[in-house]
Amino acid sequence: WGGENVMPVKKHLFLWAPQDETLYFKDKKEIPISFMGSINGYSDRFKFLSYLKQKEINIFISGGQRENRLTSEQYASIIRKSFISINFPESPSGKDQFKGRCIEIIASNTLLFEKEGVATKKFLVPGQEYVEFKTPEDLEYKITYYINNKKELELICNAGHEAYKNRFSSNIFWKKIENYEN
Repeated sequence: WGGENVMPVKKHLFLWAPQDETLYFKDKKEIPISFMGSINGYSDRFKFLSYLKQKEINIFISGGQRENRLTSEQYASIIRKSFISINFPESPSGKDQFKGRCIEIIASNTLLFEKEGVATKKFLVPGQEYVEFKTPEDLEYKITYYINNKKELELICNAGHEAYKNRFSSNIFWKKIENYEN
């Protein structure tokens, strides 16, 4: 990383960003599908979301807090009120990340749909705690399936929310820090 004078790290605690539980919680669902995030500079996102628009899928798309200058409350409200919220794991450099948006979505008891990648499945179980998709056609098929099969949608939402409470809540975050040995 930084040359000869940098001490090697012997112990490192990898943590997620704890979510504000006054913003992310179970709420009444009113929005079928949402995507909250930047599209600029992400060709995959543009391709998938344009496909859904062409197929006349009822999706709410917003650039979120940065691009659309939403307040934290507005941003969280859209995620909370969505039945399904879509995430893409790629970073601008092209590497997969387990994004904070994943935790925001499952904390809200919203069904996380994420493009298949390597990072998120290290923390959540695909098909049980969230839904993966591969192609625009696969995304369309799975959206249609889960919107029309609310019991299955709710099963995965509930499992994702339980994963949040048991592994990613603010309470768990602080316990990990408290119990970390130097």
